[in-house]
Amino acid sequence: MKRIISKKTLIDFANKHASSKQVLELWYDDVKSAKWINFNDIIYDYPSADVLNNHRVCFNIGGNKFRLIATINFRFSTVRINFIGTHAEYDKIKNASTIEKY
Repeated sequence: MKRIISKKTLIDFANKHASSKQVLELWYDDVKSAKWINFNDIIYDYPSADVLNNHRVCFNIGGNKFRLIATINFRFSTVRINFIGTHAEYDKIKNASTIEKY
């Protein structure tokens, strides 16, 4: 089981982008119950995800309409959301490995 930091970030984003609500709920439920022990496990479950530097993964959400960057800590079973935005907002990021906007 993974602890996701922070669900409020997902709720706030879904309130601004109603079309993301259902897919974010599915992502949350899926990740919360995931038993990942390494990045290969994530890619197995999410083949379109990209592993970045600093223990981060970029998830394509909702048919690539939204992007979510999260820091994964396998030892403590945590997933910390660093960024969530539209694909267009993601394209403006200079460095996905250091972004801290949510």
